[in-house]
Amino acid sequence: MQLLAIRPKVFAPHPEVATVFAVGKLKFGIAPRAEVIAERRELLQTLQLDTRELRGLEQNQTDKAFYFDEANKSDFLSEPQLVGDALYTDCPGIFLSVTSGDCLPILFYNPVAGIAGAFHAGWPGTAKRTLAKVLQRVLQRCPGVGNYKFYFGPAAQACCYEITRRPEREEIFEKEFGAGVIARRAGKVYLDFVKANKIQLLDLGAGEGQVENSGICTIHNLEYPSYRRQRQNRTESLLSLIGVKR
Repeated sequence: MQLLAIRPKVFAPHPEVATVFAVGKLKFGIAPRAEVIAERRELLQTLQLDTRELRGLEQNQTDKAFYFDEANKSDFLSEPQLVGDALYTDCPGIFLSVTSGDCLPILFYNPVAGIAGAFHAGWPGTAKRTLAKVLQRVLQRCPGVGNYKFYFGPAAQACCYEITRRPEREEIFEKEFGAGVIARRAGKVYLDFVKANKIQLLDLGAGEGQVENSGICTIHNLEYPSYRRQRQNRTESLLSLIGVKR
């Protein structure tokens, strides 16, 4: 398990927010269970967190969002029971995480309401605008999209996300988000699904300055796990974490 030196600038004015990015055998199902538990325990010890202070989900490309408070008991060293792709909380001391390997981890924070959240966006969910659907639910609890800040973590970026052999994917995204999310270079077709997620936020009224993209591509940066690069040999995941300190 390795912590990464990623510091989102968009959250810099808010020292009460903690974000952590780690690479390791941190996802159940793609590495031996005992090794996942060992590396998750190492992460908790490094961050000085209890097993019930860090939450996660069984991710499945859905628009299901879960609110967590002190009453929601879960154990980070056990396989998650809840299936969804978004978590949020307004309780200090509860930390939320998503895992990925080319998919887009999105962390968000509303400093006015003290709401922090994490979202996992893959291409199927992005095509269905699941980020917009999730954010609309969060806004029902705490309105005011202008108060939210968003950080897009390392993911498959437009430089490497080739879909030449997936014409149906090209058609879906171009129809839903416009030609700006498709690039054609040297006879190949590339998808900017990170931009497609940003478009969803802008369509809901967020401003350009509220959204920061890491710009880190997991496909060509070898220190990051990548399903497209490693395929069935991948045993590690990127874990992205956010929470408000007590």
